[in-house]
Amino acid sequence: MPPQADWRTIPDAIPQIVWSANSDGIHDYFNDRWHDFTGIPKAAAGDEARWHVVHPADVDLARVLWREVLKTGEPYEIRYRLRHHSGEYHWSLCRAHPLKGAGGEIERWFGTCTDIHALMLAESQLELVSRELTHRIKNIFAVVGGLTALTARGYPEAQSFVRALRQRFTSLAQAYDILPASGAGRSSLHPPGQSMMRVVRAVLEPYGSESAGHPIRITGDDPSIGSLASVSIALILHELATNAVKYGALSLPDGAVEFHCDAAQGNGVLTWIEHGGPAIDTAPELSGFGSVVLNLATAQLGATLSREWRSDGLSVRLEFPLSHLAA
Repeated sequence: MPPQADWRTIPDAIPQIVWSANSDGIHDYFNDRWHDFTGIPKAAAGDEARWHVVHPADVDLARVLWREVLKTGEPYEIRYRLRHHSGEYHWSLCRAHPLKGAGGEIERWFGTCTDIHALMLAESQLELVSRELTHRIKNIFAVVGGLTALTARGYPEAQSFVRALRQRFTSLAQAYDILPASGAGRSSLHPPGQSMMRVVRAVLEPYGSESAGHPIRITGDDPSIGSLASVSIALILHELATNAVKYGALSLPDGAVEFHCDAAQGNGVLTWIEHGGPAIDTAPELSGFGSVVLNLATAQLGATLSREWRSDGLSVRLEFPLSHLAA
């Protein structure tokens, strides 16, 4: 084993900021990278020197989180801006773990600060591109929907088909309304920000809620969801809701729908259960355009879809690997 003196040079050889704090959270050591980056002389290094170079807009949150982990002993992780010796602020990923004694008491904290400024700028640019792309896609839906309506004026016999097609464009546009939160530009530093329930409520809102004439009750887990999965689920829910309004529970004043999401196990399960709809004697034949859309969206999720035609309404179960929600 190398002499102890050799080990003291290791933090200075690491190409990122390394620091430590005592059990009370007072910062008492910074390696050479800290002084090179901040320009703070070694003689001035200390606890207040650390917080002095954190951006004023970030320092309060950083301090609050630091005090919290000192109480709980949980690892510390936060992104904030550190002032470079040039005067510019750079985004940094700060992490720290406690060193605990045999009795579980915290003896010391060891941490690092990694410069992620270039990555944050790149992500910001990608997010702007993603938002602009989403805006343009929605405009395309609007243009195509308008052209479809204009063209259909000369074909009265196609009006029902055109209405269904434009409704699907509207459903897709509603899904794209909420995609930027989880669209392109997200990295492992950004956990997926999209919410399953946000997608569900956005798509089903036009068809009524519990406070409206046709109640749709939404319950269950709320896993994160990616852009492609959002669109697939939006199409599936649109087809189910449209059919419920035309032929199912939502076609009658006392009809109701229960939607539930179960993401507690390895597979995700979405259930759609209609109550109080028209009496069903036999299962209808499924061969229309809506069934084609439903099957395509289900396949994109890698899901299996099963239907049960009960006497007072349709029951649908959609099961899929939870990993497919990240797409």
